[in-house]
Amino acid sequence: MSDRFHDRLTQELAAWAREGIITEEQRARLAARSVGNEAPSRFVAIMSLIGGALVTAGLALVIAHNWDRLTDWTKIAGLIALMTGFYAGGFELKTRGYGRTGESLLMIGAALFLCGIALVGQIYHLNARPPNAVLLWVAAILPVAYLVRSAPVLFLGLAGTLIWIGWEFSTGDSLFYLGCGPAPQWRFWDQCASFGMQEVGVAIGAALTAAGAFHRRTFGGFQRVFESVGLLVTGFCLYLLGFTRELWKGQGSPGFGELPVAPIILWALAAALLVLAAARHLPAEPPRPRRMMEAAALAAVVFSAAPPILGRLGYAGVDTLLTLTLLFWVLLFAVSLVWISCGVRWQKPGWISIGLFFIGLTIITRYFDVLGSRLDQGLFYILGGVLILALSLILERQRRKLLGRFDERSGS
Repeated sequence: MSDRFHDRLTQELAAWAREGIITEEQRARLAARSVGNEAPSRFVAIMSLIGGALVTAGLALVIAHNWDRLTDWTKIAGLIALMTGFYAGGFELKTRGYGRTGESLLMIGAALFLCGIALVGQIYHLNARPPNAVLLWVAAILPVAYLVRSAPVLFLGLAGTLIWIGWEFSTGDSLFYLGCGPAPQWRFWDQCASFGMQEVGVAIGAALTAAGAFHRRTFGGFQRVFESVGLLVTGFCLYLLGFTRELWKGQGSPGFGELPVAPIILWALAAALLVLAAARHLPAEPPRPRRMMEAAALAAVVFSAAPPILGRLGYAGVDTLLTLTLLFWVLLFAVSLVWISCGVRWQKPGWISIGLFFIGLTIITRYFDVLGSRLDQGLFYILGGVLILALSLILERQRRKLLGRFDERSGS
């Protein structure tokens, strides 16, 4: 239970007691029950995760010390037993009401599955493509997340999915390769591929955010995971696209106009269709934030797919790069404002925090970008530090004000 919710509950219980709805004894019992059952949950979850990680690390050290003495089948059987134990223990604890501890054990079990893939590959000297191993891991743990309704395991699965997609985008022999031309098989930071990932990343982030809406009535906790991951991916990709001018300034061959068009357009189209399909699953009242969210997601997807099209049309000069850079600055700022507005109206504190984070990040980055080279070095650092401190204070006050308004709406 969050501190804000606990404070709100305490105030409501006191008001109910004053109005005679409940007795003073009932108020005290309800308050004690809420504190006793929920307050330590975060602490317990953290301690459970640390304890499970220490047990896993200890077993790993013991196994490593005796690695040469163990047979291959003993190694595999031991890892399977360890993974099964964490899964079984986590599921049992969840069913008995110890949700946070159970979630921690399930998350460790899911992570051990990736260790199992690496172990089998090492023992049998398998030289398969590394992205395939990540895909196998994701395909194994995502069904587990839905079967046991575990949001942390889902988060792990989504993180693995993003790693797999990014790896495929930069792998020369992949159908998803986003580079400008032939590349070594696993050259991860190819210039074109990295820029293409930022553009497609906006579409993927919008798609993940939209996918969260489909979980609103069935897997409520999963909706928050999808939305948080989606908003963060969208925001960071738009932030990186804000350096378009720096990324391509003075770029030789391959150039900005050689970016692949078809895959970027296809990803953008798929994300736009998912956003439109998910719109009807968003809260219908009030209608305005629903339209704002839909328009913001579509605008982010469409404008992020524009650079390769402009490049193929011959608009790849300095003026175009500067225009795109300014466009992505403004777009990130506007989208963040939409997230904050929707977060207030839909009672989503996470949206408010993410929106404020990217607004602050944009302001600070642009300060260093625009004024950094024009000020004396010492004065630059002084003013920069003052700006960061003042901005952090302003954003925190705004966050508390917005969350206070959120609590008022919850209580009315």
